[in-house]
Amino acid sequence: MYLVTKIPQVMTNEELIASLTKRLADAHKTIHLLAQNNHRLEISAGIKLIDKDMLNTLIRLAHPDKHNNSDASTRATKFLLKLRK
Repeated sequence: MYLVTKIPQVMTNEELIASLTKRLADAHKTIHLLAQNNHRLEISAGIKLIDKDMLNTLIRLAHPDKHNNSDASTRATKFLLKLRK
């Protein structure tokens, strides 16, 4: 039984750097797209778990006007408003 291996292509340093730079850029794009998709999935899961009427109720309850414009109520309301989109 013989093991066949692929002999790597010989590259100059410049070619190797260019190749690795492209692969890194592609990886960054992939990570960015995955992060966007993850955010969309999180929002979409939230919408499915909370119906529209309940979401509106939660927004009214958390609204900063009812909580002395606290940072926590502002963050909570912004989060809930994103779910409504």
